[in-house]
Amino acid sequence: ISVIAENLRESKDYILAKQFLEIQQEVIEDDDYISILNYAKICELVGNQYLKQSLNEDGAQDGNKDDQWASQQKELSVKHYIKSAENYIKLANIVIADDKLSGLSLWRGAEAYDKAGETEKSIHVWQRIVTEREADANWPQALYNLGQAFRAIGKQTDALTYFEMLNKKHKNSPAAFLSLVPMAKCYLALDEPDIEKAESLLQQVRVNQAITPTAPVYKDALFVLGDLYYGNQQFPQAINVLAEAIDRYP
Repeated sequence: ISVIAENLRESKDYILAKQFLEIQQEVIEDDDYISILNYAKICELVGNQYLKQSLNEDGAQDGNKDDQWASQQKELSVKHYIKSAENYIKLANIVIADDKLSGLSLWRGAEAYDKAGETEKSIHVWQRIVTEREADANWPQALYNLGQAFRAIGKQTDALTYFEMLNKKHKNSPAAFLSLVPMAKCYLALDEPDIEKAESLLQQVRVNQAITPTAPVYKDALFVLGDLYYGNQQFPQAINVLAEAIDRYP
């Protein structure tokens, strides 16, 4: 079964490959980590395929290109991302002795939950990574991802906790640079917005020599800063910043 499924996967017939691996899942031992890994991967690939079809009308069958068809493809992608995440997490728990594979499986599980829109579940996994795997090279990115997940569900204070931890422990990391604009947005979204802190963070992006104007974070910072000044009725500053933004990014 494994050989057939692998041949189908290589030919990009992911759905049929998944069907064979589902049969295999019925007969494997609970600790057959290779089979679990293969199943998690194929579910993710099928999820990607359905998501692509949901966004591309050319994938509709029999000329049916309506919203209902796209919605069905989206639902199928979510279903498969969740199944993928569940199996990655299962795998991570089985292969604890293999630290590298366990850590990678947790990461892929969190990402799959994110793709499925299961933010609460992804938060649980990102928190586990942050708590248990600080020695990992991608730990700063995990902090960033966790902060972004909390932002997605409107928990600005929790998001700030992890963004601030990131900037305290790894202030010169790419993840820390990426967090500056989201941090500013968090401060602006608080019940009592902290405009001064938000402005300070956005200005940090502009003066940080490690962040060039070609970086997306620099562009985002300019537009958010311009909106901040405009909303705060600081019109001369808003004009200057937005003029720079328009000049740099026509």
